Parts: sequence; C-alpha cells; structure tokens
Amino acid sequence: MQDGVELVRQGFTLKQAADVSGAPMETIRRRKAGQMPREDVARTGSQRLTDAQEAALVSFVIKMEDAGFPLRQSDVEEAAMDLIHEGASASGAPEPEPLGKCWFSRFCKRHKNMLAFRTKETLAKERTRGLTEERASHFYALVSGVDPN
Repeated sequence: MQDGVELVRQGFTLKQAADVSGAPMETIRRRKAGQMPREDVARTGSQRLTDAQEAALVSFVIKMEDAGFPLRQSDVEEAAMDLIHEGASASGAPEPEPLGKCWFSRFCKRHKNMLAFRTKETLAKERTRGLTEERASHFYALVSGVDPN
C-alpha cells in the first residue's frame, strides 16, 4: 500500500498508482491523506495491552508451556489483568475494567503463529492415551522414593 502512496508522491496520478501497485485508488487516496488501516485503528482504540505487554505475555505463555505447565484460558486472562493493573498503578490511572468476553480468542488470533491452545477435553484425551502401565509404574516408582516432608 505504501508503494501506491509513494508513486503518487513521485507524480503519478491516483489511477496510475493504483494500476502499478494493484491497490484500490480510494485506499491510496485515504492513506496519502494520513488515514490509518482499519485493523490498526481498531487495535489502538480497544487493545488493553501495549505491544510490549502482549509480547511479554506471549513469552510467559511459551515459557510455561516449555516448562511443562500449559496455561488455561483463565491463567492467561489473569496474567493479562496483572499486567494491566501494573500499568494502571504505575500511571496512577483508575481501576481498570475486566477483560471482555472475546479478549482471549482475539489474543490467540493475534498470535496464532506462536500460540495454540487446546480445550480441556483434548488435553484429557491425549493424557489418557499417553498413560500406559509402564509409564504409570515408572511414575509411582519415582514418587515412592520422594519424602513428602
């Protein structure tokens, strides 16, 4: 899209820039006038976490998964609210409102290339399939040697 705007700035007409770049003329006109793309406008208005906070949350989720502690939706939402509270208290802002009901699904959609969450049912089925007599015996052998105190 920026190519079309650059072409207009170089002296091309809107139609010529649209033909060369493949972008609609109206879109080039709006971008040249300074209007942001719709998805950017939507994110800035309603996004609860900054990009840095979202990156930190994604990193936390991945580290927990790598450590063998996959997080549930409620865990991720709680961590997000902790970040929001931390930011609000640092800036002296009033108590933030809770996350919306679609926040988690939109968070996952924004980071679908890095995160994948499973439902409880899927995890339960996979855990049961992985439970064999040999693995159970090995687990109980390990646990029996551990002092609970």
